[in-house]
Amino acid sequence: MNRTFLAAALATAFVSVSAVASDHASDSKAAKAAEHKTAVTAADQPNNARDVEVAAAARSAVVDDASLSTQAKNITLVAVDGTVTLRGTVETADEKRRIETIVTKVQGVTKVVNDLTVDP
Repeated sequence: MNRTFLAAALATAFVSVSAVASDHASDSKAAKAAEHKTAVTAADQPNNARDVEVAAAARSAVVDDASLSTQAKNITLVAVDGTVTLRGTVETADEKRRIETIVTKVQGVTKVVNDLTVDP
């Protein structure tokens, strides 16, 4: 009788631990998916004239700056309702700050979200 009880208790504990681990893994996957879904990508660029104009002006301002590296000039830049999101990798922290400053000065930009990362 004790062996049966012990086996049942162990089986219950195993199932409980497995369920908790599975729930945790599912939660982690859901969190990563939600994070990825909220990250702005080039596909999020609206096609309305105002946003396209702001994105083009910001892109031109970045590309025209001779102090920036080729890598910095190839970042993703998305404009939505005056908010410009910067994504990608740049060579230095100075480039990261410089790009944000450049884009902030573009007409029609009301906010800059600087998600740029510095290449280690």
